[in-house]
Amino acid sequence: MLVVPARRERYAAQLRHPKNRQKFLARLPHFRDWDEPVVHTIPGAEQNVGAIVRRLRALGAGDECWVVSPSKRWDARAMPLVEAITNIVGENDGSIVSCVPGVLAYYEGEELGMRLVLHRRQQ
Repeated sequence: MLVVPARRERYAAQLRHPKNRQKFLARLPHFRDWDEPVVHTIPGAEQNVGAIVRRLRALGAGDECWVVSPSKRWDARAMPLVEAITNIVGENDGSIVSCVPGVLAYYEGEELGMRLVLHRRQQ
């Protein structure tokens, strides 16, 4: 997970259990527990589907991804990367598009312009 080390196990456990999953999903619109070294804010001029997909692909994203979202339309679904980003950008509901588990993801929060690439550099 790309969250602070102290919360990783707790959040992973919440995601595994349907009842507790809802608690985690309820936090997503205003989520602040990202591991700071992995957080990369997307500049305003690049906050569009094409630029976000290009950035994710440049960092190692493949064609498929996994979505974690408060929206039942998208949550717990594997889908093509372009489709996922197209669906999530502009929704502002607090969704995560996981491209490479534990390494690369896209997050869109509820606040206007809260679009982040989460990338842990591999050593």
